Amino acid sequence: MYIATIYNVSGHLPSYLCPMKSFLLIAYYWPPASGPGVQRWLKLCKYMEEYSWTPIVLTVKNGSYPASDEQLLEEVSNHWPVYTSRTIEPISLFQRLIGRSGAPTSVGMDTAGSEQSWLQRKITALGLYIRANIFVPDARMGWKRYALPKALEIIEKHQVQAIITTGPPQSVHLIALDLYKKVSIPWLADFRDPWTSAYYNANLNRSASAQRRDLALETAVLSAASAVTCVSPAMKVEFADRNENVHVVYNGYDPSDFTSSEPVEVSANFVVAYVGTIKNLEIQPSLWRAISKLRDEHPEFKRDFRLEFTGNVSAAVKESIREHSIAECTYYHGFADHKTAIARMHAAAALLFIIADLPGSDKIVTGKIFEYLASGTPILGIGPANGGADMILQDVGSQSLMPYEAQEIYQSRLMELYTRWKDKPAEETTPHTIPEKIKQYSRRAQAAEMAQILEQISH
Repeated sequence: MYIATIYNVSGHLPSYLCPMKSFLLIAYYWPPASGPGVQRWLKLCKYMEEYSWTPIVLTVKNGSYPASDEQLLEEVSNHWPVYTSRTIEPISLFQRLIGRSGAPTSVGMDTAGSEQSWLQRKITALGLYIRANIFVPDARMGWKRYALPKALEIIEKHQVQAIITTGPPQSVHLIALDLYKKVSIPWLADFRDPWTSAYYNANLNRSASAQRRDLALETAVLSAASAVTCVSPAMKVEFADRNENVHVVYNGYDPSDFTSSEPVEVSANFVVAYVGTIKNLEIQPSLWRAISKLRDEHPEFKRDFRLEFTGNVSAAVKESIREHSIAECTYYHGFADHKTAIARMHAAAALLFIIADLPGSDKIVTGKIFEYLASGTPILGIGPANGGADMILQDVGSQSLMPYEAQEIYQSRLMELYTRWKDKPAEETTPHTIPEKIKQYSRRAQAAEMAQILEQISH
């Protein structure tokens, strides 16, 4: 009767009173790969050990990643067994054919560019058609052949209480679907993005039969999994008709990335920064026009303003910026490691946040938003009102997202932020304290939720 007095705040017994359990995490993206897909489970694994769950990782040996960050390897604990298996990557052959060998490639194979020759554009079109109609659900499906026997080997060697798959690529879930038929171990399917309703599917010239096949695979995974986790309430609604055990576990921020006793180093310019990959679908001509107009009308704003991008920027975005005469105040830093990216969030006067204007955009809750919030830097956000991302901003008392194609609203918000920046005293560069409302989105809090779901399905 005394044991209840030492439960921790999340409702779990402290780890020193609980036997450690293990889960097999099957993840295509793992360090040295970089990006939100890596961050989610690298950080969750780190904190789930506080709740008596430790990972055994299976990842790809020779995968192709949009970006890499060697520093992330330092966050992989040396007592997490990490196994790899080879894969067949049709993307690599495709890249060589279009003259982009070694270039960053996303699971959507968004590789077209204005710099390509006529022949390369034809090959690109053919490659995208094959991607859409042969490689269903995605072009990473070649890993399954090698990952499945490796997973069985791991399970035979280790005492595993649960299996977790995380997608995209959604073909990772098909590994566990076959695995689940062979071993009676609870399976949690984690969705960082939608599957059949993902925005990039709208760009694929997919036949009706390929769409039916994709939907059948999605339904098979959702129906078989012991539990499903996703990153937004709208995704939960989408999946709930095929699995009764669906949970929203948001992406978040790692408190250790934002814990520093050092003063925040701020820029001498009024910097609006975008941190992360920006693609063609996120081009915002109305925002570029708003910036151009403010620079024309306000000499001080023109002198102080800088638009900075840290991360991969599509050629079409750069071209759009040139067309709107703001190239001279725009700076491209390229891909940066995670630590540098966080520092640039702190240094900026405002952080640009964009949700592409597409059907279903209200479902999107990117991982970026939580790190933006944890940085304490004001957010200049564009996206659907009352969607998943907007509701989070409202929940923590941040500025709501602005509507699409709203140049006058953008101008007003930019001038408001600029005035605040000019009036900000120097002593306000002291280390930032994260408000209590934002702490609910910490990786530690999300790990507690994930551990509770594993406890539920493993019993």
